[in-house]
Amino acid sequence: MGWFTEIRRLFALPLLLCAVGAVAAAPEGAMLPAPLHTVEYDLRLRPSANREARVTVFWNFRDSSDYTAVTYRIPPLAASAAASGFDCRYEVRRVTAGSDSIVGSGTFTASYSDGSEIGFSAILRADAVSAGMAFGTDRVTHTVAVPFDMRTPGLIGYTSTVELRELRNDVYYTTVPQPEYTPFAGTDSLMRHLEASVDGVEGLWQYLDRDTDPALAVPAARYRFATVAEDGGTYAIVLLDPVGQFAPLQIKGRLTPTPFQGHYNLYWLDAAGLPVDAENSATLELQGTVLRLSFPLLKSTLRYMREK
Repeated sequence: MGWFTEIRRLFALPLLLCAVGAVAAAPEGAMLPAPLHTVEYDLRLRPSANREARVTVFWNFRDSSDYTAVTYRIPPLAASAAASGFDCRYEVRRVTAGSDSIVGSGTFTASYSDGSEIGFSAILRADAVSAGMAFGTDRVTHTVAVPFDMRTPGLIGYTSTVELRELRNDVYYTTVPQPEYTPFAGTDSLMRHLEASVDGVEGLWQYLDRDTDPALAVPAARYRFATVAEDGGTYAIVLLDPVGQFAPLQIKGRLTPTPFQGHYNLYWLDAAGLPVDAENSATLELQGTVLRLSFPLLKSTLRYMREK
């Protein structure tokens, strides 16, 4: 059973010409849904022979007063004559309530190689943990962190001050799953199942403690959940209490066995319902009386103690 429905779309986004750094009130682009699990926008443009282009990649565009963008310089092909390459400056901008702020900027060095497919790439990648924009000609040579709101729909696309040939202009994304529930008719039937279970991984758990980085993870709510065996050897983590947007009997995560006894890969939905699954793990400790959930990329650990 898949945890999220993968959606992959290929868009040919029209070229828009505009003033440097500006995005039109109603730009054309691809409308991304929300909430999202992952996004990748791959833009590769053929430089002009003799004219410098200023390109703006925008995303989370709700209207001309609310969006995020990166503006960068694509030198002309004539710049390849410079033995040392050329400098490219970029600015990361956030427009909120009509106020335009530069939230990041920098310069990197690049060069063009010979060949029919000479191009300049900007690749935006985002997931539940981080987002970044990578730049390069033959290969990625510079990456900068950028803000990306995975929870709100918006347009994604680009504008340019010079008409350039598109070599790639693709966006791919996966969406967050619809709420999934355990097949038990109610909490009473779930509790009866746990009472009769002889599976040492199944059980009822309540919050014990946490070690979390407040800059990366929201403090854990103190709720109970059950671990319930499923077909295929996985265990569903089923909520017993309402928690934020989650309802009782909703599945909050899954444990997938590894070759090591008592150790599992962990799939988890965060407080916003977004999947957080990169490098997560779960471990049964102290003779199965404590379940440790580890989120290394968030520098956080949650522990739950067994009730049943």
